[in-house]
Amino acid sequence: MKTGDLNVLMFGTGYFPRRTAGDKNFFVDLVSALRSRLGGLAILSVNDGPSEPTTQDTPGGPVPIWNVRRALCRGNPERYFHEAGGTWSYHHHHRPLREAIERQLTVASLRRRLVDLTRSAGVDVVHFIDNFGPAMPWIRQQLPGVAVTATALRYDPRGKAYRHYIGASFRGLDGVACLTDAYRGILAAIGVRAETLATLRWGPAPSFAVSPARRDAVTQHFGLATEAPLFLWTGFLQQVAAESLHESAALARALVGQAPDLHFAFVFKPESWRDEFRALAGERIHVEAGSADFLALLARADCLVSPVVRTGSTVAPPLTWIEAMALGTPVATTAALGVDETVTSGENGIVAPTTAALEAPLLQLLSARTRLAALGERAADAAARRFALPAIADGYVDFFAASLRRRQGALGNRRALGSSR
Repeated sequence: MKTGDLNVLMFGTGYFPRRTAGDKNFFVDLVSALRSRLGGLAILSVNDGPSEPTTQDTPGGPVPIWNVRRALCRGNPERYFHEAGGTWSYHHHHRPLREAIERQLTVASLRRRLVDLTRSAGVDVVHFIDNFGPAMPWIRQQLPGVAVTATALRYDPRGKAYRHYIGASFRGLDGVACLTDAYRGILAAIGVRAETLATLRWGPAPSFAVSPARRDAVTQHFGLATEAPLFLWTGFLQQVAAESLHESAALARALVGQAPDLHFAFVFKPESWRDEFRALAGERIHVEAGSADFLALLARADCLVSPVVRTGSTVAPPLTWIEAMALGTPVATTAALGVDETVTSGENGIVAPTTAALEAPLLQLLSARTRLAALGERAADAAARRFALPAIADGYVDFFAASLRRRQGALGNRRALGSSR
């Protein structure tokens, strides 16, 4: 089979046919790039928003999206759907244990539908864009001849059983696409077969240039002088969560206290906002619940300050980091697994051992604005080289094809073994 003939069904949570404030923006862009590279592509999306089928229009043709409910959905189905942000805030409202159990039950409840879909549509590969736990290798057993693969976003330990849970999730799959070499190494150490592992990064849309007028609008919104520096914190992003917020607020106060023209903005995702965050505001420290033009905000910012506190986890990295870099905004963060695959300290950003340790290098950058601009230029170059969406899409097509060959080879060996007995 030629790679262009492959028929793929993607299965995940909260997938919408448009960009939102969630972590599915990459997959929205990836689907748009993949459609013309595959024979067929469809999405099965578990969500609490729309229940009727929808369609994503792409240059290669329409992609059908079948929306289904999660297993434990009760009461008002719109409860967790936020019209303001257009996002499905599943991860923000459920504890990890409930989420894990719920996902197992959801896959089990959809078994018949998955079997019927793969048969009727001639699906070659079922690809999970979220971790549905041990239900993934289980559903593989229900789909003979179909390769079952998954994207492994990040390693984020949540207790003693987490490592076993991750191993049980990814062992037995035909392919696992890891966002970082760091996570790939962890999965190999856990016992996931090395031949099934690939590193496939995620990246922004090929082009999302921001005009000077849009940047100027951000400058006016915050009441800045034209050349006044603006540092940005945004969240919550993966490991950039509540633990890092207060450390970042302390850093912001220290920076504006020593740099009289600096402004620092905390801009939250709409579904993450709480009124208590307003208390973080101060002189030249702005706190807002969302942005009307977030890409323009990223482009206007002189630096995205995004420290990671949970350093035992792998940094995917947050897609916002890559978008910022693509727009010429360097990232300042802390050392964690996988960070060095995106940010090289002093080359295209700043990496320090702790949030507080970011203060000195950021102040140095403020006193040497040409160096700050150079970091931004090299950040844009790094994003273009390492996170180019067309190359990533080509990598996924090759990954799907290799996984299908691996699955077919395993079935052939099994049949040969059976006939020899």
